[in-house]
Amino acid sequence: GLDAHGETATTNDDGVFLSGDSTSANPQFTFYNCGAHPVSLKVTDEHGCDTTYLDTVIVWDTPKAGYSISTVCEGLATTFTDTSVYNPSCFGAPIEEWTWNFGDSPQDSVIFAPHPATFTHMYTTSCNPGDTANLFTVTLVIKDTNGCISAPIEQDTAAVYCEPIAEFDSTG
Repeated sequence: GLDAHGETATTNDDGVFLSGDSTSANPQFTFYNCGAHPVSLKVTDEHGCDTTYLDTVIVWDTPKAGYSISTVCEGLATTFTDTSVYNPSCFGAPIEEWTWNFGDSPQDSVIFAPHPATFTHMYTTSCNPGDTANLFTVTLVIKDTNGCISAPIEQDTAAVYCEPIAEFDSTG
């Protein structure tokens, strides 16, 4: 915010200078939180004359990637439910792109808006005797219409349980 002199008053709650400080010609500053942040620039010439420029920096909220995964038995499709959100009250924008890696291919699957809330993915499993499940690491990264990308990447594990082998000995 601005102090009593109309100058930017930075506190530890506002953010951090990445290079320079409040007296530098071209400092770099990162705000900790989204929102509207008033800033000022005061310039003083060699004669002691000064002027102050006031403006507001808008920091967009980043979208939050989220999903849930059903647990299934071998041969059935896994259901994914997208729970990703954005915060319009803090300048967040609608999500326009979902990049999924289902853990069974090096290729990502990119889905553009509108994204279904629930969809299925069929895993090809290779269950061997004694295996209980095949596990797949799933990641999701989303991007909103401001160009902001979710962080951190949402990661979970999809489990496809192997069918048990039914056997018995009828010779005895």
